[in-house]
Amino acid sequence: QTLDLSGDWNMDLSRAPGNAVSFRNKRVSEIIDSLRFAVPPPQNVRMVKEFQDIVQVEQPYTFLYWESRYAVRSSKVNGIVFTPEGFMSRPWEWKVTE
Repeated sequence: QTLDLSGDWNMDLSRAPGNAVSFRNKRVSEIIDSLRFAVPPPQNVRMVKEFQDIVQVEQPYTFLYWESRYAVRSSKVNGIVFTPEGFMSRPWEWKVTE
């Protein structure tokens, strides 16, 4: 599974509609682009930690709260993919079975 952080963190603002503060960091964009492909777990973990370290130091946002989310799905619906944040993604690929 891949991790796509580009919607909020990529410095190419045309690919990052959630980048409300116009955060730009070349290394973060390189990491994001790499994580969009299936990266082996040890390297993936290192890259995500590096991403987190950069964002922590540069602090483009100050997060004041964390919203708890709960997701439930029916066994009749196939193709649902949950992101690491707990969001359901790609609903156009969902299929309902009898």
